Amino acid sequence: MRSMIKRQVQALAAGICIAIIVQESTWIAFDALDPTQSLNHALAEAPLSDGWLLPLLLAWAVGGFFGGLMATLVGRSRLSGHATGLLLAASAALLAWISLPGAGGFLVIAATPVFGSTLGTWLGYRLGLVADRHRHAAPTSVVTLRCVFH
Repeated sequence: MRSMIKRQVQALAAGICIAIIVQESTWIAFDALDPTQSLNHALAEAPLSDGWLLPLLLAWAVGGFFGGLMATLVGRSRLSGHATGLLLAASAALLAWISLPGAGGFLVIAATPVFGSTLGTWLGYRLGLVADRHRHAAPTSVVTLRCVFH
């Protein structure tokens, strides 16, 4: 029982860490694609400026996808993948509430990591099923080798 809880905590931690790394890497990549506009500057002036919402939503969705995938694969449970998405959504909602007063689509901004993690959890669950089927189809066994010399 204790190892099961430990595995789920590790899965949540791995999922959130991967999600944040991928999310920030995606944000940096989007920022590098358009050198004429700084996304960080546009986000700092949000919601008065434009051009920040789509890259932000895509970065959160991609981060949520990989976070849900990692949590599902590590925890071997869909619950850990969905919990990762909910924790990421809570942080996105808090960020949107504090940093973006009056921003339209508050629920869309907050729910984007959940959409990504749902897809990642689905893929992780499917990959886990395939791995389990493969593991059961080819059981490992101990083979005794005999040396036969005549």
